[in-house]
Amino acid sequence: MHTQESGKGMKKLRNNKIRKLLAFMVALALMVSCMPSAYTISASEAFGDGTEDIFTDGEITSEPAAEESTPDVSSADQEETEQAQQSTLTYENDSVKVTAEALEDGALPQNTALKADSVNENSSVSYDTVSQKLSAAATDKGSSLRGFFAYDVYFADGDGNRVEPNGRVRVTFEYKTPAAPELTDAASTSVTVEKLHYNSSTGDTDVNTLQANEDLKVLNVNEGKQIQTLQVETGNAAVFAVMWDSPETADVEAEAVSGNEDEVSIASEELTDGMDISDEPEQDAAETPAAENPEVTPEAEPSEAPAENPDAEPTEAPAEDPDVVEEPAEDIASPEEVPAADENGETSLIEVLGDDTNLRVSPSIEAEVLATVNAGTQFTLLDTVTAEDGATWYKVSWEGTEAYIRSDMAQVVDSSDEAEEPEDVLESEEVSYSQEVGNVVVTATAAKGVIPEGAQFVVTPIEKGSDQYADIEKQLHEGAENESYTVAGFLAYDISFLNDDGTKIEAQNGSVRVSIAYKEAEIPEDVAETDTAQENMNVSLVHFVEDANGNVTEVVNMSNDGQAEVSTTDNGEIESANFETESFSTFSVVWLADDFTSVQTTSSYGVEETVDSAKRGITINMFNYDTAGINEGHSLKFSNGSDGGNEDYNKYRGPSDLSLGIMQKRLGEDSYPIVDKGKKESSSYLFSTKEGTGKEFYSDANYLFKQDADGYYEYDSTKNFAQFNKNTKEFTVYKVPGSSKDPIDLQQGSKHGSFFPFNTLGDHKYWGIPQISEKSPDFHFGMTMSAKFIQPKDGKINGNNMVFEFSGDDDVWVYIDGVLVLDIGGIHNEVLGSINFADGTVKVGSNINTNLKKLFNDANIKGDFVSGKSIFKDYTAHTINFYYLERGKGDSNCKLKFNLPTVPKKSVTVEKQLSNTDKEKYANVEFKFQLLLQDDKGEYVPSNTAGTLSDDSEVEFNREEINGVPYDNVFTLKPGQKAIFSGLEENKNYKVRELGVSKDRYDRVLINGEETTNENGNVISKEATVGSRPVVVVTNVLASVAELDLKKVNKDQKALSGAQFTLVNSKTKESQSAISADGTGRVNFTRLGLGTYTLTEDLAPDGYEASNESWIVKVTLSDDKKAVATLYKADGKTKIEKDTSDSLYHIMNYTQQEIIESSMDYSKTATVNDWDKRIYDINITASSKTTSSSVVTTGGIADVVMALDVSGSMRYTQTAGDTETDYSKVGRYNEIRNSLNPNKIYYYNKYYKYPMINVGNKWMYYYTSLIGSYWQEIGDSDDTKIYQWPSRITALKEVVNQFIRNTATSSSESNIGLAPFNTAVTNATETLLNVDKNKDTLIKNVSQLSVTGGTSPDTALNKALELLNNAKNPKYVILFTDGEPTGPSDKWDKNYQQKAETAAKSLKDKGIKVFTVGFALSERGQKFLAGDEKDSKNYPGIASEGCAFNATNAEDLAKIFEKIQHTVTEDTAIQNATVTDVIDPRFVILDKEGNAITADQLKDGKTVQVKDGTVYLDAKGNQCIKWERQRIPNKKENEAGDACWSRSIKVKAKDDYIGGNNVPTNVSPDSKISTGYGDAILPQPTVNVKADLTVDNLEKVIFLGDPTPTADLPDSMLSSILQKSKNYVYNETTKELEPVRVTRDDLTCSWAKDETFGNDELTDLESMAGDHPTEDPTRYYLKVTYNAGEPTETVGKKPGSTANTDGHIAGGETHIVTAINSDTKNYPDKEYGVYTIHIIKGQIQITKKLEDVAKKDGTFTFNIYKGSADESNLVTIVTATVKAGNTDAKFTMGNNESEKAIVAGLARGEYIVQEVSKSGYQLLNASNDSKVTNCKSEESEDIKFTIGTDNDNKNALEAEALNVGSVDYANYAGPGCVGKVDYTNKETVANVDFVKVDAADNNITINGAMFTLYKADESWTKGKEVERVTSKNGGTFGFEKLLPGNYLLNETKAATGYSLVTEPWKIVIKNNGEVTVTKNDGEPVIAKNSDKRYMIENAKVYSLPESGGPGTYGFTISGVAILATALLLFINNKRREEEAKRS
Repeated sequence: MHTQESGKGMKKLRNNKIRKLLAFMVALALMVSCMPSAYTISASEAFGDGTEDIFTDGEITSEPAAEESTPDVSSADQEETEQAQQSTLTYENDSVKVTAEALEDGALPQNTALKADSVNENSSVSYDTVSQKLSAAATDKGSSLRGFFAYDVYFADGDGNRVEPNGRVRVTFEYKTPAAPELTDAASTSVTVEKLHYNSSTGDTDVNTLQANEDLKVLNVNEGKQIQTLQVETGNAAVFAVMWDSPETADVEAEAVSGNEDEVSIASEELTDGMDISDEPEQDAAETPAAENPEVTPEAEPSEAPAENPDAEPTEAPAEDPDVVEEPAEDIASPEEVPAADENGETSLIEVLGDDTNLRVSPSIEAEVLATVNAGTQFTLLDTVTAEDGATWYKVSWEGTEAYIRSDMAQVVDSSDEAEEPEDVLESEEVSYSQEVGNVVVTATAAKGVIPEGAQFVVTPIEKGSDQYADIEKQLHEGAENESYTVAGFLAYDISFLNDDGTKIEAQNGSVRVSIAYKEAEIPEDVAETDTAQENMNVSLVHFVEDANGNVTEVVNMSNDGQAEVSTTDNGEIESANFETESFSTFSVVWLADDFTSVQTTSSYGVEETVDSAKRGITINMFNYDTAGINEGHSLKFSNGSDGGNEDYNKYRGPSDLSLGIMQKRLGEDSYPIVDKGKKESSSYLFSTKEGTGKEFYSDANYLFKQDADGYYEYDSTKNFAQFNKNTKEFTVYKVPGSSKDPIDLQQGSKHGSFFPFNTLGDHKYWGIPQISEKSPDFHFGMTMSAKFIQPKDGKINGNNMVFEFSGDDDVWVYIDGVLVLDIGGIHNEVLGSINFADGTVKVGSNINTNLKKLFNDANIKGDFVSGKSIFKDYTAHTINFYYLERGKGDSNCKLKFNLPTVPKKSVTVEKQLSNTDKEKYANVEFKFQLLLQDDKGEYVPSNTAGTLSDDSEVEFNREEINGVPYDNVFTLKPGQKAIFSGLEENKNYKVRELGVSKDRYDRVLINGEETTNENGNVISKEATVGSRPVVVVTNVLASVAELDLKKVNKDQKALSGAQFTLVNSKTKESQSAISADGTGRVNFTRLGLGTYTLTEDLAPDGYEASNESWIVKVTLSDDKKAVATLYKADGKTKIEKDTSDSLYHIMNYTQQEIIESSMDYSKTATVNDWDKRIYDINITASSKTTSSSVVTTGGIADVVMALDVSGSMRYTQTAGDTETDYSKVGRYNEIRNSLNPNKIYYYNKYYKYPMINVGNKWMYYYTSLIGSYWQEIGDSDDTKIYQWPSRITALKEVVNQFIRNTATSSSESNIGLAPFNTAVTNATETLLNVDKNKDTLIKNVSQLSVTGGTSPDTALNKALELLNNAKNPKYVILFTDGEPTGPSDKWDKNYQQKAETAAKSLKDKGIKVFTVGFALSERGQKFLAGDEKDSKNYPGIASEGCAFNATNAEDLAKIFEKIQHTVTEDTAIQNATVTDVIDPRFVILDKEGNAITADQLKDGKTVQVKDGTVYLDAKGNQCIKWERQRIPNKKENEAGDACWSRSIKVKAKDDYIGGNNVPTNVSPDSKISTGYGDAILPQPTVNVKADLTVDNLEKVIFLGDPTPTADLPDSMLSSILQKSKNYVYNETTKELEPVRVTRDDLTCSWAKDETFGNDELTDLESMAGDHPTEDPTRYYLKVTYNAGEPTETVGKKPGSTANTDGHIAGGETHIVTAINSDTKNYPDKEYGVYTIHIIKGQIQITKKLEDVAKKDGTFTFNIYKGSADESNLVTIVTATVKAGNTDAKFTMGNNESEKAIVAGLARGEYIVQEVSKSGYQLLNASNDSKVTNCKSEESEDIKFTIGTDNDNKNALEAEALNVGSVDYANYAGPGCVGKVDYTNKETVANVDFVKVDAADNNITINGAMFTLYKADESWTKGKEVERVTSKNGGTFGFEKLLPGNYLLNETKAATGYSLVTEPWKIVIKNNGEVTVTKNDGEPVIAKNSDKRYMIENAKVYSLPESGGPGTYGFTISGVAILATALLLFINNKRREEEAKRS
């Protein structure tokens, strides 16, 4: 039964365990199945049936692919590859590369091409359908479609039919440039991939979102959401669309974007940028299998850390998804946890994952980009940081600074060479060797001992062209012959170690790590020039393994074997190579092109840009010969080089063995070479463009040559294949060479291209060189080239020697002017020939070296040579003829390079050159030319024959006036420029004329090297025909020219930059400008020919005013015939000396303030009026100190009369003398109106010459007739002829009109009157006219003046006095005359002289200033106007002092009138000044009653008048006072010379201003005097302002024990300062002073415990806060000081603030202001505030009473504790005594007795009162007396009082009693201060009852036992006997009324039959009567429950059994039974345990 039950139990247990295990497994399975991968998107995808008729109703037609898809051929045997199944197909266009890869055998349909047609408006797939479907899909997601890229992906057979795949296919899209539609918010945009396919069951198009880890394998986008890579899997053809959508709402947007802006949401799940999508379950790092081929994408997230053993086999292989990147396991460190260094202190590195990754200055995508780096770049990791948006960034070190990169753009990599190495390896010592050779640095690293010590590391680059290079090239190409790749190029290095003997040594017992690093990425020239995309090439590292003898035994591609890593740029340029090797020899970086990348059409090779050589005069003819036909009957044979005949000239004689003399030395009469071998005959049968046997000819071939910037024409067949098109007769020159296999095999050294123009370049390559498409080259062809050229000066073109060079084979003959110069005849290899026209040398090969002249002499031709030299004369014309034949059949080479200045046929070239000069300075100088052609009449007329300039732009012809003469068909050339005029007949006569050639500037002009004559500024060439002189080179030789160097400085002689000057040639009016250079102030004018120039300043440096002066520059020849420029003042006489410091002319500029200061004295002062009241006097003064020569800009008002001479002499020329001038025609009005100067006077009509002016932008003339005169406006189409008249009256009219205009602009309120005169005043104005309103009237009046009669200036002066008689403004007269005072006669008349002098004196006596301007006057005439100091009697003068001027030409006249205008429009007393004083915001202005003007008085635009000034508020709230329209008198207006404008006001410091020293009284620069000169900024006088500070007192109450309160200190004592005082602080933002409250930081506060502030008494708030005052009162003292600032004694030379304040200083000499006590009554003149602390204390009262009258004296003791009842906290002990017979206790307090104890002086806190001694009494009651107690209390046996807290639990300091009247703090007992307790006691006695019982049975009582009770002390020492007792019947006994204490109870006699207890019992009676009875060992005695008696046990007395007697059996049997039972239980339990285990 037991077994059965146990079995059931075991079974049940097993079932339970199975159930539990199954449940666990089910739960685990459910958990795993419900756990999504981090990148899995939970949705399914439905697959369609196909893409037939997808989206369209019609037939599908695919667009032609951008490039045929080709199978990806492996490197296995090619024949086997062709038979194998296709595994990869590729489609590629300009933007994307698409690859289809079979996931199952045979999945790709055979013999098909991959197509990926972009879906657009023109595609077969309906763009609208795709767009609608995707838009609907986005809407379903709650988003909006932002754009898409869609591709129709399918396979097509040879007929274009769609073919479905036979299984699963992986399709990869690789974008060549990241792409995306235009996105407005990339951060919130999601990117998904949709598959669209036709559903045959529904008849509709299904759209499925491809899910991560299902059909969507890779989706890489960058931070801008641009797609880079897409990879999908499919079983059918379909349309795949990449869709960009973004949420409609912000909430959706927030869900779509998580953290980083560039995380992309796919189907509502987050997919990190660039992360491959994985369906692998999450695993621990150690269990995660490494992907077989993990794809690292450019923008990938950091992948998980590498496993400890990366080579270990995974526990589970990934399921058909080698590109999936595992989700990081939980225990892998997040980016935030990546340390900057590992535990060993090694620096961590990060590696960039994607190209074009940004490094930023801070961790934010909005931060500035420092640099953009590519994938693989490594940086040192400094830290990992988290940005504000939660994104993680790596802080890295970049070029010595810190940069940041997003953590998802990089991954942490191990900084060591191997990620995981045993510790002993990591710590092993390594040795490194490094060599830098050119651009490459090679480093070898190995463990110590691997390389023998002392070894030398040697790196030798293998140079192209060397034998070793050729051997390597051969071995590489031989290795590629049977492979699927070709070698495009390579770089090779011999890397080795050498011992001391120079013998190569190898590594020993280990390998060496080698790094080849390029300082700049590099690529071989061969690779760079090929058309194969370098990024499609495979760059590998190849090792040429050698045996001990140095022979190559094996060529190992270390990259294929995984032994090497090569890093390249996107363009395929090598950056580095790293590998490990045990042997050293040659290592090569090789560029390998796969067959599919090297198969290209010729169009993909790229075509060079060649020039139209025919247009440049080069004629090329091509000939293709039939061998048999061309050989028949002729001596010169075409053959294979060996069977052409026995003659040497028909055989191949060696690489460079020429056959000279095949052709004769001169061309034949038919202009063709004559064959001088065998049958001598003309070579026309070979080279003529006429029909002939055995040849095809193509005349006028073109586009063979490239041309560079230096003018070199070049073609090189080794680099560029030239393919001739027989139809177009044009060459196509490819960017790649071309050839054929056989010629390449014949080539020695490096392989190169060939010249086979009649072959077509094909697709295949041999030795990396594209091959012709034909089986063999088309040999046996010919070419001719001819051109006319000019021998340039010295035989140089653009500074280079003019040369003709040829290199190639076979026959080449070059004739110059019909003479054979280069003879490279015969069948041979490449031979070089050259002609140098700069020195005449001719070279052929390495043996022949001759010269042109000798060759011409040998041919009996004289030639046009320079005497004594072998070069042609400059500018002579010549002809070159080039003849070329390819007669052999080996190879063909042709390289031509020449820079001959060829001339097109029927053309003339005009070229401009300069000599004797710096070309750069003259680069933009323009020269004017005409091409003159002879017409039928024999006259030379300007031609406008179409021409082109050097830059191929068209020549422009214009009509131009040069030196006053108009010329037609003028064209312009700059130095070095040429114009080519085509279409001219060869026999046409022509000349070339240069116009406007200045003799002063150019010494000579050479035309084709011959000097010509300058006739009236023009030079002209000799007559010649187009054919005889096709080029005309005009060279101007500069005359000796000077340079003018100036330096622009300020008044301190410091250089100024930015000043602009103009220098004008006084004769030619040519001008040039220059600007003073930065830093130096230098101004440089160059190319100054002899003559006179005027220098003016147009623009001043910033901050300075331009000078109104002008200067004269004279350029003359020095004694050594060098041109020298000298600077003069405007008079042309006063020479300006150069500064001795730098030998430059210094021209000074002044600031406006400096100019103002030169024109006006002004000041502002501030002085103290009342120091205590803080009142100050402000005084402003100003005085004009302008003179008639002061420089003034605007503003002065004047009344001016202009007395103008209109006598007959005014018709003379504008120079001295009496010659009348003629009119000159300008042109017809309608043709020239836009070029007329509006400030000039012209004359209208050929016959009447009416004055013509521009008024209001309209041209009009003054029509006069017998009927009347008026101004008539001219219509635009009017073709009337217009004239100029350079007479004196014209000059006068122009300058007077300009004077009127300038005055109207600068002084619009001025008035002008006119008083023209001859013998009398004529056409004068009746009154003065306001110049602003009457400007046009005045100008018309001046312009219509006519001239006649004599000169009587007195009449005009008298008229001027009349006009000015009532004028109110400053008055001026300007007298202009060109003659002497003659009156009506024509000779000087003394009478009229005196009349004029009298009239002038009358004017001057009335204060009218008279200016005179004489024009071309005699010395006597000048004396008449200016006066003569030596003969003032006869010549007192007309002009006021210093106001006489004389002009000699119109230019001088203009300057004089301008200067006068500047003078008269300002008054020496400055008018209309405005004085503004903006008061500093710390002050207010006082009104006339002395009251402060308030803000209310000035608000809302109100003003107050003070001292005739207006007080107002400006926009900033400052008080201002302004005086307007003020006249500033001139200092000279009174004899004292101190006349001035002056105003005074009073200001007062504002009441709330704290005060201080050196305080400005006004605001600068707003305080100013504004005049026509500008703004004179008033000074800012400063004053000291008294600072009155008061400090307050403060009293506070604390409870005893409280710390000193400091929370509000010292502010609570500074209220009078902090709440009332303000300071003014400068705001850097507003640039204004702003009032701010004075804060504690502005003050210095110090504390002391004694009013003397002795050092021993100083304290601070922190110390005070630690004080607990006990004395009442306790006082602290506060001293407050304020630094009022440093005063000033002087500011420069002006008084400072202290002087302005009569020596008063705020704060005295220390300028430290100390506050005084505000309580002047109690603390008069105390320089401190008092902080008083009052202290209140607590008390406890105790009373003692007995319930009954005391039977004896009793003493009671009370302990008072603070906090807790510990001895350490005892405060005091109180004793009370009760006398026998009394009930009330008496307390002894000092010497007195009292019925209550008062414990006073208690600090704040909780107190405990305990009665500790009661004299045998027990406490009956202890209670606080509520009538007396006013503090918080608790009642118990121990009474607690909380002193300082009242009954309402409030702080005692809050009591109202403390705030009422005066408080007696010493005796204060208010709330919270008193606690009273009353004690009541009664006597304490106790009864103790016992019962004696049997120890074995307590129910048995024992009587008769005797006991004695003793008193005991605290140590339980027996004392006095108390009582003896005997247990009675029932065993009871006891003791009554025992007093408290210790007692011992001894049993003295035991009862019968019981043993005696020898140990006593202990009895304790406590004061409260409580009784405790214990045994002697402390064990408690048990009391009986019924009558509360203590039981005392006694044991009976027994006899033990005998040994071995019957008593032993019982014990033995019992023991055995117990042991047996225990054993059975133990066995049973073990059995159960075992059965349980077995179950």
